[in-house]
Amino acid sequence: MLRDRTAVYDPEELSLLGRVFEQSVAALPPTMQTPANRTEIAKIILERAAAGEPPAPLTTFALDKAC
Repeated sequence: MLRDRTAVYDPEELSLLGRVFEQSVAALPPTMQTPANRTEIAKIILERAAAGEPPAPLTTFALDKAC
């Protein structure tokens, strides 16, 4: 869970994570772009980033886990 990890990101990293999030949400069909799915995608992205995952696969990973 996200609570188990602590990470500090600089502005550039936050910007990148934001883009990964937006791309992940945009890849979903409109009917699946719900607040609950957006929250789950955000959690997955932050958990994977805290684990040291590179940004490129985060979008695919987030979509696979959220759907």
